[in-house]
Amino acid sequence: MKTSEELQISASDNFSVSLDVNAVVESWLTRTVNPSLRRSNDIRNDKSKAVFDFFDFCAKSAENVLPGDVEEWRWSLKTQRLADGTIYNRISALAQFFEYLRNEVGMMKLIPINPAKVSLPKAGKPFQSESVKALSREELGRLLDVVANHTIDKRPVHLRDYAILQFYVATGRRRAEIINLRGNSIEIKDGRFFIKARVKGGFFLNFELDDETTKKALFDYLAASNRTDIFGNDEPLWLRHDKGAKSGKNKGLTSHGFVRRMEIYAS
Repeated sequence: MKTSEELQISASDNFSVSLDVNAVVESWLTRTVNPSLRRSNDIRNDKSKAVFDFFDFCAKSAENVLPGDVEEWRWSLKTQRLADGTIYNRISALAQFFEYLRNEVGMMKLIPINPAKVSLPKAGKPFQSESVKALSREELGRLLDVVANHTIDKRPVHLRDYAILQFYVATGRRRAEIINLRGNSIEIKDGRFFIKARVKGGFFLNFELDDETTKKALFDYLAASNRTDIFGNDEPLWLRHDKGAKSGKNKGLTSHGFVRRMEIYAS
């Protein structure tokens, strides 16, 4: 389904409705994306891309989409070697769009179940450890919104926390793996981000970060902390920005310190 086409919705009594795709998506984004967020344009672009890409892939009208169609799309995304977190974000956006069609556009009878919600893979559990309870995707979403609102003040500590959360969502990697990233853990080639993370067992895992919102969040943090030249350097990617860090240069954030930050946001 190209962006210039119409979204066809047909009922069993031969009544049909044609909706302009651009208008429907624009209405959905207006209702669901907070325009006051500094990254609202990136969020809108990511969500709309997910919806248009899916309908281009399955070539079906909305009421004919089945969970199996979303499953096929998910496997297609996996063959593109996208990170699990990126795939989760795209299917989650599609699920939100179907909920909008069902509940806000009045298509509950035509779309009795949300096919994307049924096929939504499990979200990564970046906070799962012996001492920290794993967050559900709803809790993680609320936490992201809270931290995103704090980034309006452009303080490095808030931009850092938001970027780290975006890394969790986009990659699905463990908390320690994200916190321990260093400047030389990231290599940029032709605008593509390649990350080498030290994983459990002392091994290294190489993967690509293909999420524009996450990339922008990282660049915003590095710009605010005057460290845009960090790539390739053996320095912590995430720094402490509390008073105790002023006595030393480039003190890295610890996993425990980040958990404490999240507890503050959640309180």
